[in-house]
Amino acid sequence: MKLTIDGYYPLKNNKYLNWYKKIIINRINNKISIGENHHIVPKSMGGNENIENIVILTPKEHYICHLCLIKFVEGKDYYKMLCAINSMSMRTLKQNFSYNSRLYEILQEKRVEGLGVWLKTNSSLKNKSVHNKCMKTREKNGTNIFITNNPMHNEEFLKKKLEKTSGKNHYLCKKYRYEYSLDFGDTWISIDNDLTTKQICNEVLNCSTSTFNYILSGKIPKRGPLANTLIKKIKNEN
Repeated sequence: MKLTIDGYYPLKNNKYLNWYKKIIINRINNKISIGENHHIVPKSMGGNENIENIVILTPKEHYICHLCLIKFVEGKDYYKMLCAINSMSMRTLKQNFSYNSRLYEILQEKRVEGLGVWLKTNSSLKNKSVHNKCMKTREKNGTNIFITNNPMHNEEFLKKKLEKTSGKNHYLCKKYRYEYSLDFGDTWISIDNDLTTKQICNEVLNCSTSTFNYILSGKIPKRGPLANTLIKKIKNEN
């Protein structure tokens, strides 16, 4: 399989390059949904954001790949990859240790787990006080997209929308018509196509909408004013 790093110059053709390619190819063939994005040719080395240059790796694989990179790149790229692995290892002047791939993986898993616990109490979607404060700030700054970008808050748009989709213009009134037969009779009576379901129940059948839907589903009431009544929905040809 050809990778975006193939043909990149200068690279040392050694075992670390082969290990690097094997990890990448394995993850391309066996994709995972949760992990860390890795640029096959790192951005600092001229890599782009194209999908063929990005692969999702586990934290351990991601760390190992960056360890391999410093073993087969040369020149200025070598220094750049050293900076990258040091950043991932989080070395500072106050630390006397560095992380390995296993420790990096464990810490990343703990970070994700801890973030989930933190969001349960601090997420603006679950903590009402935080959410209200966030909404007030957005309204003050005019950045509340639920208002600025929501056409349903536009009275003129809402009025036009209701005119097109409610009442006689409701899609059920246009696409379907109803007929009913009393007491298992052979005569089917057509219902005015301009009536809504609520109007049919109140003005024609004198029943509740739940009873109407009950009969429409193919069930036959045994008692009441609509006992042994049949209702069928017919799709309009035009």
